[in-house]
Amino acid sequence: MTLITSNLNRTLERHLEINPPPQRVDIISSYIRKEGIDVVWPVFEVLEEKGARIRIISTFNRKITDVDSIERLAKLKNTEVYIFEPSRVNFHAKTWFFGHANRDLDTAIIGSSNLTGRGVAAAVE
Repeated sequence: MTLITSNLNRTLERHLEINPPPQRVDIISSYIRKEGIDVVWPVFEVLEEKGARIRIISTFNRKITDVDSIERLAKLKNTEVYIFEPSRVNFHAKTWFFGHANRDLDTAIIGSSNLTGRGVAAAVE
């Protein structure tokens, strides 16, 4: 097991450096904003180039997630975006799951970083 601690962007980049390309990536982020997507966009480009299937779940709860960012992500090849619409629950999960052909390499990154500018680049999680 490799322990990587730092901000989310460096963690994602390091994960892609030390592992073979994943077949699938599942991302759960409560909030998604342009500033965060801009920082991790190179990660999404690598995943798209390698043919990974990407599924993203977010929410418009509290009106923090912006529509343009969701639309930008939805245009990536092999990408599905789902919007969770909670009625009485607070959706605040943050997880990246990388699935590989060799299941021994499957990796989950669980933290507290949203796909926002501060959450991706500035916060240490």
